[in-house]
Amino acid sequence: QELPVFGGRLQSIYKTHPSMKNPWLKVSIRSIENINYDIVDISHPMQGNCIDGCHNEAAVMDNIPYSRVFYHAFPGAIITHRGRRYKIVSMTRPPPFGAGCQRTITLGAYAKPSTQRYFTRPLSSLKITVVKQMERVDFCGKSSAKPSEQPDNPLPPFSVDDTDLSTGSFAGCGVVTVKRNVHGYKKLSLVTREELSRSELSLPDMEYDTFAFWLDCDASGIGQSLTPEDFGHGVHALSHAFCNVAPLFVPCCSNDVQCDHSFYNPKRVVIFDARAGGSGITAQLWKSVFRPEGIVEAAINLLESCPSCSDDRGYDGGCPACIQAGECIKFNDFLCKRSGLILAKNLLKRMQQTELFQINEKEFKEMARDESGAGELSPVKTKKRKESQPLVSPRRNKRERALRAAKAIENARQRQMVVGRPSWPLDRCDDTPQKQQEA
Repeated sequence: QELPVFGGRLQSIYKTHPSMKNPWLKVSIRSIENINYDIVDISHPMQGNCIDGCHNEAAVMDNIPYSRVFYHAFPGAIITHRGRRYKIVSMTRPPPFGAGCQRTITLGAYAKPSTQRYFTRPLSSLKITVVKQMERVDFCGKSSAKPSEQPDNPLPPFSVDDTDLSTGSFAGCGVVTVKRNVHGYKKLSLVTREELSRSELSLPDMEYDTFAFWLDCDASGIGQSLTPEDFGHGVHALSHAFCNVAPLFVPCCSNDVQCDHSFYNPKRVVIFDARAGGSGITAQLWKSVFRPEGIVEAAINLLESCPSCSDDRGYDGGCPACIQAGECIKFNDFLCKRSGLILAKNLLKRMQQTELFQINEKEFKEMARDESGAGELSPVKTKKRKESQPLVSPRRNKRERALRAAKAIENARQRQMVVGRPSWPLDRCDDTPQKQQEA
């Protein structure tokens, strides 16, 4: 049915069919995936050490979606629940990832109390392949490093697939295929954090198509300022920064988008939708890349002035307020905040030389000139504005413009409404009685 909302518009409201009783029992509020895993304690009296696929609700400790269970609750994993350590001994083998399911399926991963003095980390692989390129931005400017200034030992060439459609482009967006696999795990000591052993696993691949955009970080233009190791860690940190500032430009949360955690092609930043098939978040986020005060500048401000760890000296791993993320399949290892800041500034410098950025910059200046009414903005005013509001998002700017338009007296007289001033008895409009104005 359609219900009227503010402004006289009609909003469509959908309800479940009357034949479906208690529909909330069939929908999970924790996950939108059709397949989820319950972590079951087999030592619970109601479970009775049974791992036959049936489990009691009283023995369920947690629920994990299919896309994350292989990274946290694989067979042999050590998990912690309410201060007690458990070991996953078995799990129900799932159907192929992405298979269409008409209803929600809940499988089981069975755990028992453990006293092992080690913890586990999964060994995974991730490969992203561009299958359809919708937009492409080529860098036509000169490289920041001259041929005579190239280092004697440049960064080693990375392995790049020749069939990848994004090869040779500065940036682009399109449909990609994401293929993830957990092929084993390693045991680490609780005391020294040293690796004790490794084990292999045979788990199904998780492969799906989604929407993404990518940016080339130009390894040749950095010179000798970064080592190959720091360069890879900087790309990882910059990717996390993009995901963390995404909610400033698009209504989403940080785990709705993910980044490339593989070292297959570590010289580019890839941001893609976490939802199989794409959720449209990355497509909207792509519009904020090649523009002033966009996502790149927001990532630079986050890396430069993190309120939690900007004063730390000698530590470049960041914190959850800037580059650390709970969804990282590398468990926030291999991060370098300093290298990520160098790559972000070099990326912004190259973006400003592209034709797409220059066109958007002209439109941005014209819009700012129309709003201010005082001619072009001087560089000093622009710099002071950035320093006073380093993380102002386009959504916030849009709300402020709408609020200023609502408070404008001349426009409010025509529609007989103004925000913050319900009436103006001393003002008069043509063909409008004063009593009607005061009412």
